[in-house]
Amino acid sequence: SPFARKQPKGIQLRTWIEDIDKLAEDGDIDGLIIDMGSVRAGWAKRLEIRNALKRFQNKDKDIIVYADKGIGNVDYFLIAMANEIYVNNETNVWLKGLRIEVDFYKGLLDTLSIVPEVIRVNYDGKSYKTAMDPLLRKSMSDEMRENYGELLDDLNELFLDGVSLRFVNNKITAQKIINNGPYITGEDILDVGLADSIMYPDQFDDYINSL
Repeated sequence: SPFARKQPKGIQLRTWIEDIDKLAEDGDIDGLIIDMGSVRAGWAKRLEIRNALKRFQNKDKDIIVYADKGIGNVDYFLIAMANEIYVNNETNVWLKGLRIEVDFYKGLLDTLSIVPEVIRVNYDGKSYKTAMDPLLRKSMSDEMRENYGELLDDLNELFLDGVSLRFVNNKITAQKIINNGPYITGEDILDVGLADSIMYPDQFDDYINSL
């Protein structure tokens, strides 16, 4: 098959991206098959991965994704640009949007009679240096809520941009689908267009061998 198959599990990010860029320049390669797993990476690295796949696709090469164990929420962002997406019938697409959770430890520290020493910078009685707030407070300050709100807004916009690639950059459609997630059954996944078809692994292998 003129398709390369990549299983990035356990591969260093830089090595993986270099491999993708080499495949993009290889005239004997028509496309890429991605066996989708769980990707352990922060947003900066996810953006690098997504951009590498887009560079590959921009060389007039196809990307085909198969998710035997489903696709996680932020993992869908990575492969939404794929030309074809297939999932196992016994899995799901856990697309549901983003949220930020912050753990506060002041109650625990009070119980242990521990008083952290923190120097804070204030302006007009407010401090936007909130990194130590989980040690000093039992809930978010207004300033911390504002900081995290702005961060979440930025991440949501990035996430929406990525997912909307599946829907020809239609952000309204993408946002509606995100809001109504997750999608548990194969029928639900196909109804909203998150995958092209449902295939068991052997069916997908047969399909790839027929290309």
